[in-house]
Amino acid sequence: MDFLDPYVVTRDAELVPVDEVRRLEVELGVTLPADYTRALSTLGRGGWCGEVDLVDPDHLRGWLPRHRRSVAEFWFWDDAVVTQADAVRSIPVGGSYNGDALVLVDGRLAWLPRDTQVVLEAGTTCQEALTVLFDSGTVGTRPTIAWFASYAGDRRSQNRQGGDHRANLEAVRAAFPDAPVDVDPVWPTAVVLLRELGGYVELHGYDGNTGAHVDRDATLPDAWERLNAALTSTGCVPPGGR
Repeated sequence: MDFLDPYVVTRDAELVPVDEVRRLEVELGVTLPADYTRALSTLGRGGWCGEVDLVDPDHLRGWLPRHRRSVAEFWFWDDAVVTQADAVRSIPVGGSYNGDALVLVDGRLAWLPRDTQVVLEAGTTCQEALTVLFDSGTVGTRPTIAWFASYAGDRRSQNRQGGDHRANLEAVRAAFPDAPVDVDPVWPTAVVLLRELGGYVELHGYDGNTGAHVDRDATLPDAWERLNAALTSTGCVPPGGR
């Protein structure tokens, strides 16, 4: 699965010029992974499969001192892959929405998870890191489609509850018959990739918690009205009703 050539669901992009990455490398005295530069310059700021993102140079400069202070003061990870001394020198190049960090140290990538003590070796390239993270189940089940959503534009999100999981999925597919669907092979979860919406809808139905999470481009109201009608028809509505 090529994470550097993903299915892009969004229409806008905040691309990072290659020169900006080169300036950052000079400032830090390091060589960043070549596909880090490629991803930011061709895909821009955003995330893969709703789970992992890369940090652009401007945000990295702000995060770096906080990251290093944090690992210097609070260290609870196993030292087998990365020691505390390594981590204090490391550069956070990515992370998850859960607060995990993908760090570069001596040309190697490692994953510092927020909720466990086990550091994960993640290769030397972003492609290798993303493959390891998804294949291992570290950031969720391996997707069937490598997809990417940009942070650019007027983004809106909404959580909805209710309806039957299968009925919710069938209603969305009927409204958007050409949209690819990333179906989780383990859990009752599916992500419908909606370029017409400039985003996606994640449908879930487990532990008595059936519903949806929508991420969309607010400048595409026609597609939003169609999706809203499809989910409302099955009883999948925002908390408190419509």
